[in-house]
Amino acid sequence: LSARAHAQSVLDAPITVNFSARNTDFHFDQRVAAHTVLARTQWLLGFPEQAVWHAREAAERALAIGHMLSFIYALATGCAPVAFWVGDWQEARRYTQLLERRAEEYSLFFWQAFGAEYRLLLERREGSAATLDPLVDPFTRMHLRDTLCSIDGGLADDSMLERGESGAAAWCAPEFLRIKGERLAGRGAVEAAEALYRKGLALAGEHQA
Repeated sequence: LSARAHAQSVLDAPITVNFSARNTDFHFDQRVAAHTVLARTQWLLGFPEQAVWHAREAAERALAIGHMLSFIYALATGCAPVAFWVGDWQEARRYTQLLERRAEEYSLFFWQAFGAEYRLLLERREGSAATLDPLVDPFTRMHLRDTLCSIDGGLADDSMLERGESGAAAWCAPEFLRIKGERLAGRGAVEAAEALYRKGLALAGEHQA
């Protein structure tokens, strides 16, 4: 809830009224960033329709002010993951293709990695890809893999699931606990699975997610 409140405060009272983030000290337009954060938090709080709305607002705002880096950011961290989470695979594919095209056009290698990995999710759904592509940059790899594994639990290896138990993957820790619980239940370890489910439920309750 605090993330939602902070993002909403940016929309209500932005630090700058400049129409382009290129004229500020920020990499991304503040309103685009705020809508993107709200898209993610509204999904976690259980409001998928609002999550989709904020994701689209972020992209439309970025296009309206002509700031391509903000548009790519909105696609990579808001529009595409929200589309995957709500199960709109057609929109997920459209956003992924847009992201790949724009990131390549502007030689933004950091964001190209996001597009490539989202495409992998689509390929896995079609049965034509099995594992994550290696990402060179450690920050990119960990930041993105949390999101990818929250979409497709089959991508979560033991190290990723351990992040859920240790609390290192704070925002998606309950989901990682659920995934690990399912795997234990599948092997007949019912009591251990139930313990993880309960821990995940308690943590989600703390997050009000």
